[in-house]
Amino acid sequence: MIWQFRLIDITNMSVIVDEPIGWDGIACNFTRNMMHHGIFTNVTTNSFEWVDDAYDLLYAEYQTNGANGTMELLIEYECADGDGYTTYFQGKFDFNTFERQCLDYCFIKCDVSATKCTDIFLSRMGQDVDILSTQNFDGDAISPMSYTTLNIEGQDIFLQNTANNNDGANWSGHHDDPVGLSPDERYYYFPVYLPNNPIMEFGNSNISNVSPSLVYINDAQSNIIVWPMLPIQYLGYQNLSFYEATISENLINTIDVTWRCKGTMTITCSYNANFAIYIFAEKASNFAFLTDLGSTTIATGSLTAFTPLVISFDESFTGTVTNPTFVLQQLSYYFNIDIVKLTTTGGVDTFDVSVDYDAGGVNYFNMETNSSNPASVTQSVPLPDLLEFLPTAYYSNECPAVTIESELRDCLNRYSITKGSFIRQVTEPSVPQLFTSFEFMIENCRKIFNIGWGFDNNETDLIIGRIDEFYKSTIVADVGLVNKATFTNAKDLIYGTINVGYNKWEAEEYNGLDEMNTERQYRRNINSNPSELDLMADIISAGYTIEVTRRKNQAETGTSDWRYDDDIFIINSETIDGFLYAIRGIDNGAANIYSPSTRMNYVLTPVRNLLRWFKSLAGASPTVANESQIFTSGTGNYIAEGEMTATCQIENQPIAENVTISTAIMGDVYYETPIWKTIYATFEAPLSMVQFEAIKTNVYGAIRFRCGNDLYLGNIVTLSHEPNTGLATFKLLLRR
Repeated sequence: MIWQFRLIDITNMSVIVDEPIGWDGIACNFTRNMMHHGIFTNVTTNSFEWVDDAYDLLYAEYQTNGANGTMELLIEYECADGDGYTTYFQGKFDFNTFERQCLDYCFIKCDVSATKCTDIFLSRMGQDVDILSTQNFDGDAISPMSYTTLNIEGQDIFLQNTANNNDGANWSGHHDDPVGLSPDERYYYFPVYLPNNPIMEFGNSNISNVSPSLVYINDAQSNIIVWPMLPIQYLGYQNLSFYEATISENLINTIDVTWRCKGTMTITCSYNANFAIYIFAEKASNFAFLTDLGSTTIATGSLTAFTPLVISFDESFTGTVTNPTFVLQQLSYYFNIDIVKLTTTGGVDTFDVSVDYDAGGVNYFNMETNSSNPASVTQSVPLPDLLEFLPTAYYSNECPAVTIESELRDCLNRYSITKGSFIRQVTEPSVPQLFTSFEFMIENCRKIFNIGWGFDNNETDLIIGRIDEFYKSTIVADVGLVNKATFTNAKDLIYGTINVGYNKWEAEEYNGLDEMNTERQYRRNINSNPSELDLMADIISAGYTIEVTRRKNQAETGTSDWRYDDDIFIINSETIDGFLYAIRGIDNGAANIYSPSTRMNYVLTPVRNLLRWFKSLAGASPTVANESQIFTSGTGNYIAEGEMTATCQIENQPIAENVTISTAIMGDVYYETPIWKTIYATFEAPLSMVQFEAIKTNVYGAIRFRCGNDLYLGNIVTLSHEPNTGLATFKLLLRR
């Protein structure tokens, strides 16, 4: 082994210098990132002590430019004289670490950072990129991305307004008539007392916070509508209209109404009378007279002056309000007591009424509706194109090209990336742009699709692919019989608990509990490892969140900002007749889901994400057929059920979000077949430079070795090669 060391100054002048002290300890290390599966290399040079010509050159540069000094190091080797030199390492001295010592001899120590573009990429990959940028971070020209119009037809939303008197809160009223009328017919009105308004999802509802009052009308006034006896208002004034298509958040055709009223009523008056008690649910439009929505006669009979009469009631109703498209439309829910006075008191007439409502949730008024909204558009970019573009923004043109494995590209082509302000079509105060980083996008894709990324082919390619691309079975080096191998459990690949799903989803507006793209927790059928696997993504895929954001259209609602404006969204999409559409619907067996035909992103539910991860978890099981992940808990709609049968199908039947994951429900053998055993093998073996170069070219290939009479095959976890001794220390993950 013959080494050659060159120092290269800022003018590109190259000087061959003597070997530094410690040159014989040079080594190349391969290290796999076990989260994203890529392998990265580095050469240890920081222990070198530079003397003679190298000392002079480095010292002169430091004296001239201090910490801003510029000097590069090129290390080359040839196996035998005349073979020609091969580059082993190229890096840049970091003069911030400059150290000079003088003992019986003088030397300089200075860290050297690799100048490979791959290292530059790693230092920048977390920085956000403007996808319309025409220059990379080094100022070189690049081709920007362009937006594609994505049509979103929308997802129906279940809305409800509810009021109740669950606690049985009581009510009473009193009326004095100082005139003392002759025998006549009177009318007493008071609202059903519903002090709790736990859900209010549409319209300008004001069911609760109404102060009930007793309203009296005699027969001469009976044609006067009773205001303000309309406490259940579900539509505000025109500027707040929810039913005008041009300014709407919700388009509503019908409203289903249900109510129940149960308890006892006590009536006491100062005269004898005949009576009839009714309960009404009525509708008024534009301050017109009431039209009957539902009414019930509770009781009829007679009253004796100053004698309390107690009447029990338990009444309920189910009906529908159709075409609620008026500027002002209200529902009233109230008691009506008709009194025919039989005696004259000659003084003040009094009328008292009290209602004791039963507790236990039997007193309520519910309004439910299906809300839809016209189709809209958003600007988007294809997911695989975005993953290819982002690295080009970080480094110069001669750096590795990005390649996405063909099978993965076929699947990722069905997804578009956009942001909240695009979905809302924000144009003011400034037109937003899409900014994101490779680190953010690849990390979220890893959690959803179980993919990896890393450098290959002697770090000339950046590969994005399914995980088997990073654990190939092709043998790149056979190191033969080893003297000693240690086999240990890969406990860092064995998880007792898996948290999978999404951190961001909308539950504050509308019926968010129907959303299934939320969070799930599963446990594996093992008892020995309590560690957790975090597969919770920060990208938004929740259909309700997409739909609620879409309905905040800035031009129609005037909403200036929205909490998801700067968030990145992923939307399952397809091209039909040259136009890109968000995919809606569930292909087969939908159950426990509101409006399954309009559901968006069902293919991205947490259970399907976990199915994509099955092969990475099943390696811990001696028999894959025995592997299972058992549902523990979830948020939102974790009983939703259905099957997606389109491209890249994962399941083989309709499955529920709380199903136990096993091979029995897998629709593609790829997803159920593990690559590795959770066993590490560590050993030392000779490794020639020819083998070393072969590994550098195909770092994800398999290494074969023999221990005793057994042959083993594994993929690199770590490899440290010392070329001067010809030895390497291997840590391999054994293949199945």
